[in-house]
Amino acid sequence: MKSKLLKQSFIFFNATLLIFFGGVVSVSAQLGRADSGRRETTPSIVSTDTTFKRKTTTKTKPKTTPKKPPVKKKTAAEYELLGDTLFDQKNYDDALVAYENAVKLKPTLVKSLYRIGWIYNNFGEYEKALTALNQGIRVSPNEHLLYGEKGYAHRRLEQTSEAIAAFKQAIQISPQYATAYYELGAMYNDLKMYNDAVSNLRLAVQYRPDYAEAYEEMGAAQRRLGQNSAAIASFNKAIQLDPNESGGYMGLGDVYYYGTKEYQKAITAYVQGLSLDPNNHIASYNVGWAYNDMKEYNQAISYLNQSIKSKPDYPYSYRELGYAYSKLKQNTLAINAYSKAIQYKTDYADVYFDIGDIYFYDEQQPNFQLASDIYRKGLLYKSNDINALYCLGYSYNALKRYSEAAQTLESAKQLKPENVVIQSELGFSYIQLKRYNDAVAVLKQATTLNRDYATGHYYLGQAYAIIGNKALALNEQRELQRLKSNYATKLMDMINRMQ
Repeated sequence: MKSKLLKQSFIFFNATLLIFFGGVVSVSAQLGRADSGRRETTPSIVSTDTTFKRKTTTKTKPKTTPKKPPVKKKTAAEYELLGDTLFDQKNYDDALVAYENAVKLKPTLVKSLYRIGWIYNNFGEYEKALTALNQGIRVSPNEHLLYGEKGYAHRRLEQTSEAIAAFKQAIQISPQYATAYYELGAMYNDLKMYNDAVSNLRLAVQYRPDYAEAYEEMGAAQRRLGQNSAAIASFNKAIQLDPNESGGYMGLGDVYYYGTKEYQKAITAYVQGLSLDPNNHIASYNVGWAYNDMKEYNQAISYLNQSIKSKPDYPYSYRELGYAYSKLKQNTLAINAYSKAIQYKTDYADVYFDIGDIYFYDEQQPNFQLASDIYRKGLLYKSNDINALYCLGYSYNALKRYSEAAQTLESAKQLKPENVVIQSELGFSYIQLKRYNDAVAVLKQATTLNRDYATGHYYLGQAYAIIGNKALALNEQRELQRLKSNYATKLMDMINRMQ
């Protein structure tokens, strides 16, 4: 059960780039900037390019018909300045046009190249972002933010090795670059390299103590390492830093739900998270599951319906909803819910078995025909489910289809050879098929494994009585008397009828 969406937020800041004779020199290190810990919207670059001014002349012009003045073309610096204004207004489409015009006129404008990359990343056009960022790196190879944004693009393209290399290069240039440590930590979580994730995320929060997202990601890694106490502390810190963000509550709920199995605490955390993010269908599902486990079925139904509303094609919510209805003896609603689960996951074997169980265990009127039909469908997808095989074999016996029952129960016995319930039911099938020696063998095994299993003794006594071994039949009858089983009288009646 788990799912967690990461949310990246960005803080914008600038540094300074000096331009001498067309060359570029980064001075970001001299500024002593504090790392923001988020994706920055601008690197440590500010163009000092100025608009070229034409000299005026005092020559007297002859009187002519006035002409419209020519439209003055913008310089690279003016386009970049326009881009900055639009960018600050979050008008990224027009800002992109302005920055690209600036770069056409002056390809060495690193700030414009960086922001082109940032905007394309924001639009999800990562290949275009990389084109601009790589151009920026060629101009200014020691600007850590360019590498950070490059790593961001590679990560979203699932180019893992390239992303890791870019983030590490950013860290080499700027060892206190918290965002790069965070991104590496998140990547290592994705790769299930949880110890590496924790190491990088610790550095992220070391260099930026208010980095809530890094605490969330670190908590996720710690939970997967089984470090539940540490994970709880990390998620609580994330909540303290950003109480209006759902991720910390959801992560805390995950620890209690998956880790410590403290379902009431899990519910409390998830419900707080859902108040901020009501469409998190996994959290709603987990709350519903927890309420089912606590036998609070009506509460479970409420949250499972919320999960379904958020994601109508999520089959697991329908299954859990069916379970809640079945526990409330609302079998029609249960079957309807289970059927929806199968609609969205046609090979969902466990749900076929759930429906089969409703028909099989119906206290008023078991329907072994429908049960056997649905169990068979489920076994097409999960052929080694022992409980389904047993119930199918039992149903076949009830329907007097003894050969099919024996074959099915033999399969179940192979999977679980020491299960006395399966052995006893198989023994019954053998008796009905007149395979008395096979019946005696399997029933003796059952009663040896569990001397107190009355059904095994009863069937074994029947087998002895049928083959005419009254003494051994009486031994089984005495065992039934010892167990104070109602089968004792039934078996005695059978023995008395022996010739």
